Amino acid sequence: MSKPRYPVNLVICCTSNSHAFSVLMTDSLPDLHVTGAPSQCFPLWIYEPVRRIT
Repeated sequence: MSKPRYPVNLVICCTSNSHAFSVLMTDSLPDLHVTGAPSQCFPLWIYEPVRRIT
């Protein structure tokens, strides 16, 4: 198995409404309404711009 050329970032998406709670983990760009209810996503890694010191 070859290494990916880009860093892998996992996202945990949680949905909650008055009847059910569900969790989905993905390594792709998630759809925020995949279950029909709005969801909130939490990335494993957060990237910040790198400042160059000159």
